Amino acid sequence: MTVQPGYTLEQAEEDIANLRGDTAVFSEGYADLNTVTAASMTDLSTVTYVPADPSIGDCFRITCGGYGTQGSTRQDLTFGFYLGGAPVGTNIKIVGAAAAMWNVSDEFRWNMTVTLMCITTGVSGTWFGWMLGGVTNITAASVGAAGATLGLADANKTAFTADTTVSQTYAVRAGWGSTTGGPTISCTGTLYEMRLGQ
Repeated sequence: MTVQPGYTLEQAEEDIANLRGDTAVFSEGYADLNTVTAASMTDLSTVTYVPADPSIGDCFRITCGGYGTQGSTRQDLTFGFYLGGAPVGTNIKIVGAAAAMWNVSDEFRWNMTVTLMCITTGVSGTWFGWMLGGVTNITAASVGAAGATLGLADANKTAFTADTTVSQTYAVRAGWGSTTGGPTISCTGTLYEMRLGQ
């Protein structure tokens, strides 16, 4: 048997996995506390990176969650997921004036899972993505009221274009309709997963 110079055990294991059609899974957790109080879309999850040169079908997932407090004046709250600083889907707004969901200064909990899939590669690479999550008002007077728990979903209808030859930032963002009344939302942790190979 001839072994090529510089051929590592890791490369051999990767080649064997590729021959078998195995999927490589990488995950990493971040215990960062990120808080958004701004009236513009701001990183809520930890900012992760989609590496350069993914293969078609590679998937990248962010799962994150935390807590928040509605303002002393009810405000809209918008969620979105961003690749390379641009929104992949349509940002989803929770209308602050919806009295069934919010009273002033109500506390809430939230969770979001976002997945991106590489569809084509290159400078004009294309992506599809999906966001699924929910917000629950936990203030005692509102728990169990109509609308106190709200599920939300988002996806892009047409392929999103982003260069796959360079790494791209990837994050969940949030923003308030206004800073009036001091609304706040915090992320207590982010799980980032990559599933590579088919």
